[in-house]
Amino acid sequence: MAAVQVDTTAADLVPASDVAQRKILIQNLGPNSIFLDIGAVATATTGIVIAASGANTFTVAPGKAISAITTVLQVSPSDTRWESV
Repeated sequence: MAAVQVDTTAADLVPASDVAQRKILIQNLGPNSIFLDIGAVATATTGIVIAASGANTFTVAPGKAISAITTVLQVSPSDTRWESV
């Protein structure tokens, strides 16, 4: 499982892959919500929300990355984790 600290500037949380459609589990282990977008740059106003201590599974098409942003920088030991399931 990869661990990443989500920043207040949008960046790819899960890189794009040429692999066929895949399922990705994302866990937000931080104290604040994170916001995601699949195939576009995430924003706090339009992104898919994963609340603090929340998790969700997403189906991602080939060539699409998952971008993430937060309104409050995640600082260690808080992080966001993801893995293919």
